[in-house]
Amino acid sequence: MCIAFNRAEYEALDERLRVDGGDTSARVRPASGARGWAPENSCFTGLDDNVIEARYYET
Repeated sequence: MCIAFNRAEYEALDERLRVDGGDTSARVRPASGARGWAPENSCFTGLDDNVIEARYYET
């Protein structure tokens, strides 16, 4: 699953995950996606062991 955020939301999610001990070290810069090139994305494992990809796009 991939979720697109604005930059502030993406950075807030990244901070929450790190504070809670989540591993967000899997990053791609830049990353191609459905809305074009994203400056960065990261992947993490959700509570149900699904891999979740988070990214942001410049507006």
